[in-house]
Amino acid sequence: MDDDEPMAPEEEEDEPTTANLKDDDEEEEHQSDIEHQKEDHLELEKARKERMDLMAAELKREQDEQKKAAEKKKGKGESGGEVVPFDKFQYLVGQSEVFAHFLAGTLYLLLCVCVILVCLFIFGAP
Repeated sequence: MDDDEPMAPEEEEDEPTTANLKDDDEEEEHQSDIEHQKEDHLELEKARKERMDLMAAELKREQDEQKKAAEKKKGKGESGGEVVPFDKFQYLVGQSEVFAHFLAGTLYLLLCVCVILVCLFIFGAP
């Protein structure tokens, strides 16, 4: 450097400038946001874990009820795992109801087709 050129005054870094203050505020806000996100995440994890525990307890309770019901059925039948005739009857009635609905739907469809064919025959097909 030439001695003739005046030297620019050096800025002291100790003095906070508005740009530094804005950066510091933004950094604090960013850190605060990160902390809030972590807290939210922890709360969501706790809620998920609690929900999973409740679901597991409900599943266990339902399985226990099913086991008790199965033991009661075995106790009533007294022949190990034999099916009671009344249960067979209920199953057959249920199956026949399903078949009856299917048959009724099929008959209805057949009736509609017959009516259409008769109408075409009476009025003449073009």
